This record gives sequence, structure tokens and C-alpha cells, in this order.
Amino acid sequence: MDNVVLNGVVAELAGVLPGRRLERVEQSREGDLILDFGRGVRLRIATGPGRSRLHLLRGHPPLAETPQPFTARLSREAVGARIEQITKDPEERVISLFLRSPDGERRLVAELLGRSSNLLWLNQDGRIQAFARTLKSEFRAPAPGEPYQPPPTLKSAGVLSLAPADLEQLARSAGGVGGDFVRLLVREVRGLGSMLAREIEHRVREGQEDLAAVWGGIVSRLQGGRFEPHLYSPCDPDEIEEHLALETDRFFVAPWPLASASHLVARRFESFSEALELHGRLADRWKEFDTERRSLASSFETETRRLRRLQEALERDLERAQQGDQYRVWGEILLREKDSLRIEGSTVTVLDRYGGGQELSILVDPALSIGQNAERMFHRYRRARRSVPHIEKRMQEITKRLGGLGPVQNQVRTARTLRKVRVLAERWKLAPRGVSSERTLRAGAGERGPEARAREFRSSEGWTILVGRGARANDRLTFGVSAPHDFWMHAAGSPGAHVVVRNPSRKPQIPPRTLKEAAALAAFFSKARGGGAVDVHYTQRRYVRRPRGAPPGQVLVKRFRTVRVEPRPPAQNSAQSGPPDR
Repeated sequence: MDNVVLNGVVAELAGVLPGRRLERVEQSREGDLILDFGRGVRLRIATGPGRSRLHLLRGHPPLAETPQPFTARLSREAVGARIEQITKDPEERVISLFLRSPDGERRLVAELLGRSSNLLWLNQDGRIQAFARTLKSEFRAPAPGEPYQPPPTLKSAGVLSLAPADLEQLARSAGGVGGDFVRLLVREVRGLGSMLAREIEHRVREGQEDLAAVWGGIVSRLQGGRFEPHLYSPCDPDEIEEHLALETDRFFVAPWPLASASHLVARRFESFSEALELHGRLADRWKEFDTERRSLASSFETETRRLRRLQEALERDLERAQQGDQYRVWGEILLREKDSLRIEGSTVTVLDRYGGGQELSILVDPALSIGQNAERMFHRYRRARRSVPHIEKRMQEITKRLGGLGPVQNQVRTARTLRKVRVLAERWKLAPRGVSSERTLRAGAGERGPEARAREFRSSEGWTILVGRGARANDRLTFGVSAPHDFWMHAAGSPGAHVVVRNPSRKPQIPPRTLKEAAALAAFFSKARGGGAVDVHYTQRRYVRRPRGAPPGQVLVKRFRTVRVEPRPPAQNSAQSGPPDR
């Protein structure tokens, strides 16, 4: 989120929020924090790569069924408190909301720093009580109980303190206004984003004003708080379709009219929040469409490669089956020449008098008689003959499916709506990777009822996750479907689903993200899901066995590890569920 736009948003909030009582804390389905102050005043705060947002909210986004621990804690400790003030350094993207309740003053800090974005809940002593995101970077990783340390301020001059002489020096360092000038401005001037850096370059390059005048105008607007929120887009926002690519350089919110964006359509708004809400809604819609379309296209490519490999394997099988006549010939020779055979271990040497008079060497089982070995040859011949029609039928099916994939791949590439993408995925029983990927594994012969089925998901990293549905399905999944090197997990000390993560490559470790997503499903599909964080045991399936005489679903685990996760349903898990069972 651009820092100058953020300044405008904070200025709006400072005129609305102070004195208001926080009535409800909610979480959107995407994980955004929503603070409800009553009477239609709601604040949305989003953190994470590509999702940093802060603005008042008018619409009603779908809410998460199970809020994250950070949201739950805010709901317990912040509801009822009143906003005293909202502050922000004009040159930093860190916002503080100060709340006061009978228990004292608390502070909610929103660090909108891109990949390092986070939300932190501080006590009256400024110590961290909770945080929304666990960051990998030790430099910015928060720790409960530790004093909050804001991001370090860069030594470079800020947008409000940069002297005109220093600006001229930057231009000379870049070889003039052009080339690396925009990149140098963004890097060397705190609080100045690429949007305004491009505007400065454009206006100077077009000869409208000199560099000092352009800079002075921007600083004057910032100091005076003279904002005019505009949304720039490739076409009128009301006409933007789902398939229209909304890249950041063509679709953004600006603090005032920009000469550098004259090639785009501009719409003026009364507030930044209105502009940002529309921007976020359209951007999220396009990202969801683009992600699913790309994922489905990738799935079709993967399916094509899989079918090609299967086709090649079937061709080899057919070739071997069509050579099954050789087994019949060997069987007849063994019976016809049984009195003149020379047997050496597992090899029989015989003179084929009807086949050119050559000596033949035939592999046999020395534990069987000649007649039994001949019967085995005839059995192999009959089995090969029976398999030919089945292999040919399967090859026809593969060829037909391959023939239909090409046109459908073109339909995916030209799809203009998310509904069309999902219809194609459903029609071909393919799920875009990382999204809508649940289907039902039907029961085998002799198994009846929904208890013998299992759900299938796919993690955000593409790993297949199978979830049992009842004792019989758990038993079948663990001992009938999974392979020894698959990963197996189950909620510790509580009845629930067996969860299997497929591991066809036999990797020794499961990736941490997939582990957490699968474990969150194991916790959710267990009796322990209503009690907060759940311990989940995980191991490879080869260390799981069925006790003798035990009822279906009961197992013994030889060795395992434990991970603690919050139960998350598929709708909130990165390993997401798709349409209901069919």
C-alpha cells in the first residue's frame, strides 16, 4: 500500500474513530481483520504479501467460520475499549491504534510492510501480547512478552525533509531525470513510493515544470493534507470484467490527479476508503480468477503428460501381450520333447525339431515338473490373450481423452469468468492446484454407505491429502489406499479422521507448509477441534499397523512426531475443499 495514500487514509480515520467504542472483532474469509465500531463504522486491516490494506469498510465480506487465534484474543481483550487516537509517522508505513478500557491502555499496531507485514497487540507497557503472523526473519520475528520495537528508520532523508539540493544531487547521480532516476528516488527517499516517483519524472521530462517546482508542489500537498482520492484503471471500473488483467501499474489508488496516468481512466472519490474498497474488491476478484485459470491450465498440462506416459506404458504392455504366443510354443515343446530335455538348474535345453532344428533354452521353475511348467506357459499365454482387448480398450479411452484435452485447454485460455473456469474443472474432474480440489474416493467392492468414503484435498504446494470419513473409511484409507512411504497423521488422544499425505517420490520429509495444512485438517476433522490448538501426531504410514482383532480404524503407531496447529476447515485452509460430494 502506497505510503502517501496511507497518510490520507490515516487522516480520514483520525476524524472518525477517536472516541468510538469497539463493539465486535471479526475476520474475513481471506484472513483480514475487521473492527466493528457500530453504526456502520467498520475498519478493515489486511496484512501479508500483496494484501496490505487499511480503510473503512462499507460492504459485508464473507466471514471466516473459525477466526485465527490473534482475532480471537482481540475479541476477548479489545471489545468494549474506546479508540483514543490513531497515529502514523508520515514517512513510515506503521500505524498505531491506542485503545483505553477499564483495564488500562492497549495498542494495536499495524505494520503494512509488504512481506514483513504484521499486526501486533501490545499491553500498557508496550510489550507484545499477540501477533497475527509468524515471520521467518529473525530480525522482525515478534516474541510474546518482549518490548515492541518498531522497524528501524532508514538514515536517508524522508519525503518531507529532503532538501531541494539533495534532490538535484540524486538526479545528477542518476544521470538526469530518466534512466535510474525513479528507482533511485524510491530507494533513497523514505516514504516516497514508485507511483509519485514516476509522476515526478513524467512532469519534469514533459517540460511542465522544473524538478524543484514539482517537488515543492508534492511536499506542499502532503504538508497541507490536500488529498483528492482517485482510482486509476484500464477502463471504467463499472465495466471491468473478471478476465481483465489488473496489474499494479494500471490499476491503483492515487492521492491526487496524476499527469503520468493520463492514459488510464480516472474516477474521483470522496474518501480514500471508498476508492480502496472498490480497488480491493476488483483486484481480489481478478486475482482469484487469474490464479484458478493459471492453475487449471497447469493441471491440464500435467494431465496431458500423465496420459502420454500411460499411453506409452500401455503400448509396451500391448506389445508384450501380443507376444504371448511364444508361451504357447514353449509349453508345446516342453510336452512334445519331454523325453529329450536337458535340465540344468532353472534352464531347459531342447532341440526344436519342428522349428528349424535349433537348440532352445527355456527358463522353468525347477521346483515344478515339466508338465506343471508347461501348464504355467499355457496359463501365461491365455492371460496374455485375454489382456489384449482390455489394453486396446484402455488405449482407445486414453486417445479419446487426449483428443478432447486440446480444445478444452483453449477454452481455459480464453475463459472470461471464474464460473467458466470452474465449470471446465468440474466437467473434466480436474482441480486447479491449491484451490477447489476435493473429490470423493468411492468405496471398493463390498463396501457400502458414506462411512466407506474419503475426501481428497490438495495442499497449496500441490501435495495430495486424503481424509477418512468414519472408522471404515479410516481403515481402508490407511491400510488399503495409502503406500508405506506416504505420510500419516491423526489428532493426538482424540477420535477423528486418519489423514494421509501422498508421497509418490518417497521424500524423507514433508514440507512444513503442507504439514501444517494437513495437520490443520486432521485437527478440524476430530473431536478436539472445539478446544483451541490441537496436537497432531504424524509419521510415515509404514510405522502404522492394525492391532490383531481391533475394530476398524484403530491403529498402533511405532514412532511419530507431533505438531501443534489450530483446527482449520478447508474453506480457511490453504488446502481448500471444492464442491460437495457427488
